[in-house]
Amino acid sequence: MKHESVIAVPACAGMTVRDPLSHEEIPRQARDDNKPALMALWKRCFPEDTDVFIDLYFTHLYTSEDVLIAVVDNQPIAFLQMLPCTLETQEKSYPTGYIYGVMTHPGYRHKGYMNQLLTTALSVLKERACDYAFLIPQSPELAHTYSKYGFVNCQSSIDNCQLSACIIPSATQFDVAKQDFINEGGVFTDENTLLSNNPGMLLRLNNEAPEISNWSAYAMLD
Repeated sequence: MKHESVIAVPACAGMTVRDPLSHEEIPRQARDDNKPALMALWKRCFPEDTDVFIDLYFTHLYTSEDVLIAVVDNQPIAFLQMLPCTLETQEKSYPTGYIYGVMTHPGYRHKGYMNQLLTTALSVLKERACDYAFLIPQSPELAHTYSKYGFVNCQSSIDNCQLSACIIPSATQFDVAKQDFINEGGVFTDENTLLSNNPGMLLRLNNEAPEISNWSAYAMLD
């Protein structure tokens, strides 16, 4: 499942034009009472997602304290969530934030809203002592955009390299990914069934953490 919308490049943020009469809150933490509006925004931005998946996600993974939104005239128009996960090497485990569900209402794209949410999310993850940020772009164009923020691609595929790290989701995220996989007709045998073909992109947030060039990702919703 593709869960991201086009985001603005940081260097362009100062060039955006907005309605001076609108009331904006950008960014702010979501509240529990935002959930119905955010579910509707999700359906608008990701029409390929089923109601079953959306309900599964918002029932088990949505937590308002981990969600940043942009609000215009009291309506959420952009969203992302920071899901906790772990980057594991042979020597150590490192807390990591998975930036997921990146979306902007079609009528508000290319105005710098997502740039502000993503920039704030990276600051929040640093404050939470996360050593890395992780995300999964769905196209080369989006990968190029995320590279402007410092995200890098995995240097080798999981088939032809000796991996230096593995990104592991929380137990709840694993369960949701497993259920979604089964709901879509997949046959689950073991955790390797949920090894992602797309290892995503990684950003080191803590200069004391090791540089990682090769990794795999398990049970990552994408």
